[in-house]
Amino acid sequence: MAGRTSKRKAVVVSSSDEDGPSQQQSPPTQKRRTTRRRGNSSSREPSESDDEAPRRPTTNGNRKGKQRAVQPESEDEEDEDSERESRSESDSEDEAAEPAERYRPDLERGDDGYVAGSITRIKLVNFMTYDHVEFCPGPHLNMILGPNGTGKSSIAAAIAIGLGFPPKVMGRAHDLKSYVKQGAMKTVTEVELKAKRGKANPVIRREFGRDDDKSKWFLNGKESTKKAVDNAVARFGVQANNLCSFLPQDKVADFAKMNPVDVLRETMRAAGDSRLSAWHSSLVELGKETKTVDASLAAELGRETHMQQQVDELEPDVRNYHARQDLEQQRTILQCLLIGTKVAASKKKRSAATKDRKQLAKQYRRLMAKRQPLEELRDYQKEKRMQADSKLVGREDILRDATKELNQAVKAINNADNDGRSLQEKLRSISKKVKDWQRKMKEQDDIIATQTIILDGPQANVQPLIEAKAQEKKEATVQVRKLQADHEKLRSELETLQRERTTIHNEIERRTRRLNELSNVDTQKKQAAARWEATIGWVVDWIEKAPPGTFDAQVCYPPIISVNVPDKQYAWMVEMCTNTFICQNERDYLTLTGLNGTTFKDANGREHMVRMHVAQVNVTDETCNPERPCSPETLGQLGFDGFAIDYVEADPPVIAYLCEYARLHQAAVTQQPGNVISTDDVLRSNISSWITKTDSNRASRSQYGRRDWTTTSSAPVAARAFNLSVDRAAVNQIAEESADLKRRLNNMEQPMSKAKSDLEQVGPKVAEAQHELKRIDSDLQDLRKEAQKCDTAHLKIESAKKRLEELRNKGSPEAERPRLQQQLIKHVKARVEGLNRYTESATESVQEVGNVARAKLASAQYRLNLHTIKEVVELGHDKIEQLEKEIQELSTIITAASEKAKKQEVELHELLGENFEFDVLEDLPRPLYNRLQNIDKESMDEIMGELADNEAQLDLSVGVSANTIDRFQRLSKELAEKKQQVEKLRKDYETMSRGIADIRKTFDPALDSLVDETSTKFSNAFTKIGCTGEVRVKRVEGDYEAWGIQILVSYRDNVAPEVLTVSRQSGGERSLATVTYLMSLSEMARTPFSLVDEINQGMDARAERNVHNQMVEVTCNDTVGQYFLITPKLLTGLKYHPKMKVLIVNNGTWIPEAEDKTKRFGSLRACLNKYRDNHPEIAA
Repeated sequence: MAGRTSKRKAVVVSSSDEDGPSQQQSPPTQKRRTTRRRGNSSSREPSESDDEAPRRPTTNGNRKGKQRAVQPESEDEEDEDSERESRSESDSEDEAAEPAERYRPDLERGDDGYVAGSITRIKLVNFMTYDHVEFCPGPHLNMILGPNGTGKSSIAAAIAIGLGFPPKVMGRAHDLKSYVKQGAMKTVTEVELKAKRGKANPVIRREFGRDDDKSKWFLNGKESTKKAVDNAVARFGVQANNLCSFLPQDKVADFAKMNPVDVLRETMRAAGDSRLSAWHSSLVELGKETKTVDASLAAELGRETHMQQQVDELEPDVRNYHARQDLEQQRTILQCLLIGTKVAASKKKRSAATKDRKQLAKQYRRLMAKRQPLEELRDYQKEKRMQADSKLVGREDILRDATKELNQAVKAINNADNDGRSLQEKLRSISKKVKDWQRKMKEQDDIIATQTIILDGPQANVQPLIEAKAQEKKEATVQVRKLQADHEKLRSELETLQRERTTIHNEIERRTRRLNELSNVDTQKKQAAARWEATIGWVVDWIEKAPPGTFDAQVCYPPIISVNVPDKQYAWMVEMCTNTFICQNERDYLTLTGLNGTTFKDANGREHMVRMHVAQVNVTDETCNPERPCSPETLGQLGFDGFAIDYVEADPPVIAYLCEYARLHQAAVTQQPGNVISTDDVLRSNISSWITKTDSNRASRSQYGRRDWTTTSSAPVAARAFNLSVDRAAVNQIAEESADLKRRLNNMEQPMSKAKSDLEQVGPKVAEAQHELKRIDSDLQDLRKEAQKCDTAHLKIESAKKRLEELRNKGSPEAERPRLQQQLIKHVKARVEGLNRYTESATESVQEVGNVARAKLASAQYRLNLHTIKEVVELGHDKIEQLEKEIQELSTIITAASEKAKKQEVELHELLGENFEFDVLEDLPRPLYNRLQNIDKESMDEIMGELADNEAQLDLSVGVSANTIDRFQRLSKELAEKKQQVEKLRKDYETMSRGIADIRKTFDPALDSLVDETSTKFSNAFTKIGCTGEVRVKRVEGDYEAWGIQILVSYRDNVAPEVLTVSRQSGGERSLATVTYLMSLSEMARTPFSLVDEINQGMDARAERNVHNQMVEVTCNDTVGQYFLITPKLLTGLKYHPKMKVLIVNNGTWIPEAEDKTKRFGSLRACLNKYRDNHPEIAA
């Protein structure tokens, strides 16, 4: 800087003589008690996450309200907070439930007039356009004036960046180094804020350089951190990132772009009850959860109803099942009782038989005592008989051995006789075998003779015939394959021709479609528009494919597509090449604007995002045929052919759009050159836009001074869309190509006909050749069978010769006869020896027979004696046997009854165990237990009757499968669980609904209070300038996230207010609505200061004057915080207020101050004072 011959310096001059707040005495430290207003329980400015936000109702007991405690940074703040918290809270709940109808922020204003958190001093070094500047804004309205480029907007950037907000809030460069002055390497910003009572003003200093985006922070002269600075700024409620309180120049248009939801969110942050944002966030979250729970509840109710229907359908089957279960249990009880009666009967029978057996046993013992002597004599005789029997047995054994020897001799004789007869039989069979041997020899000779005859026959020479026939078959096969190959070749050629013909047909159809497209100008326009801007092509395709009912009225394509200019020489004059789609109602407008932001891919696969403009027009006689600036006669006298709108053909909505937005009804056109048109005459005729053959002209009138006209001319620009016509060259080329293809198609007919004819001729030949091949093959098979007969004859001869050789080798059976005769002599000798042994054995046997007879007589004597004794004993034997028999029968009865009782008891326990769970009999069902205890009293017949009745009822009952019962039980359990789930969801829904209702009791009045007062001020401000304005809440019941604030404006008589959007109103109209809305929020704003930058750009003088006067009236009020208005110009005769401060930026080259104070230059304040002294009339 030292080597430069000139420097730039900013000089800020205040219209007030008051010194800046940094030079004044600090206010006393005494604390001031403030009266808390309804709905604002603390004078401290809370953040969005403060505890004043209502806790959301919980749905399952697991959620907990989250709170964040803000720790005071000093003991003084702790004392102050403690004092505020110690204030009476008796009416906190009632007052919170019913916020004040008219909200006013509880601003803490010092004795110097500054609100806590407002800016008292700003210092900049090497920041954007400034080398060095330091100035002190006033506590109320600060109007910053200066020519363009002097650095007015740099002050707004310095405030935001110096207080720690990101550079993007300015809408300019997003990196810090862009805010470093050209030629400098380091930038310093220093902002001093007004502190709360009793505290020193915090000074925030930020240093950053050009090399990177890192910053160095200082708080009150000490190095600090970004977080500490953010906390210090947040405690004052500064919102430089909220367009409702801080509107930089480059963000003015963004305010109109905000949708109603964003406007509501930012408005709640900036003004009104400090809890509005927290309430709204809770409503949004609860609304989403309520929707989810409601949908789940509806779904679960449907499932519960369905499950209840299933359970109701199964319930009759279940009742039948349980009735059958009861019958089956009754049957089991009766079966148990029947078995029990049988057990009792068996035991009763066993007891009776045991008693009878004891009496018979006594009788038996008495009889046996009387028979004892006779039994002893019987035993003696029995012993003698046994001795005689033993001797008899010995003699019988000797006789048996002798008899055995005799029998063996007889057997040997018989064997010799049998062998002799066998040998005699073999001798007799030899003659028969000889005859059989001779017969077999003759049979083999006959076979040899017969097969030799076959071999000598004509079949022996069949092999040459087979070879000849095989050769004939081979030649026939070759012929068939050749014909098949010819047939396949012809078929392939025909298919190739057919495919080529199909291809030519497709090419002809494609060129026909292309010819139709080239002949259609509308199609060309759509394609051209899609090439120029991919969004137009995608949206046009989307509209054409949209289902019926998507739009309520006709939606028109952009003029580049929907406008036709019959006379092409006027095409470039009236062309309105724009991508704006045209709607006739708000619903269609919202439908199309909702497509913005959608991503799509073009034909080349490149991804695009939909960015289009949509306009809404009212189609009436006035909008489609508005009044022209002058009459046709006057227009003709001026040398014009007509107005541009007269040379346009389009649908009424497009005509209305071209008149309202393009002003084609006010643009005069002519085919004459521009030098023959008198500009002065044209302007006197109220025509501000005209187009000649050589140029395009537009005139504008100054709003200041003499209101002179300024005319801008531009060269003709060739039309891009309105001059599109049919491309005859392309049409002729495609027609020629189609004709050539058709000729090729006609030339193919003859080859195809020939190929079909040849194919039809070859087909029968192939069939005939195949038939001949089959005949040759059949003959060949017959010859091969004949040849096989000769082979068989050879085999049979060889077999017969082999058999004949075997018979000869075996010899004749006659040779066996001598051997058999020798064997017969041996057997005769053996028979003679057997006869000798027989004679000896017979003699010995006769002697033993006598001995046996004598032993038998002795045994018989003893038997007779024993028999006599037995007869005497057996005189009372019948009685004993009778007793024994009866005792045995009773024993059998007892045993059978015991076994039967045991089996029946086992059967009874098994039956009980299968059907009942019990450890002791007392655990059984009481009816069964009682009857079992009195089983002796039960009648088997009665039980069997009951059992028969039970079986009859079971036969009549309906059988239900176990799967049905399992399904019923499972469904019943699931139904109970589902009812619990539904009840839980219902309670959750009711809890959330109550939570929403509780929040809305406070949120709705607070929001209505804010919006109603804002709307009133907004409407009054617009009424003063002859326009209509309104602010209202857009409520969507149940969807709190869609709630928003709509700003409605109308700048014309008899035109209903319309929502403020970026495309519906002009730039000046948007600016007027924006600044009016921000002023309407001023008295309810919670921020310590607000800023708007060049908001008056685009306004006419009347609107700018009214806005200025209203801003002065509003912002110079003690209920409003600090306000900054940045503007490059001011009108004359504006309203000023003593509390406002005018800061004039003089930023440029300056002359270095001389050492002599009397010769210094650049002191604007001194110059003004000197001028005032020399002109007392002005000072007065």
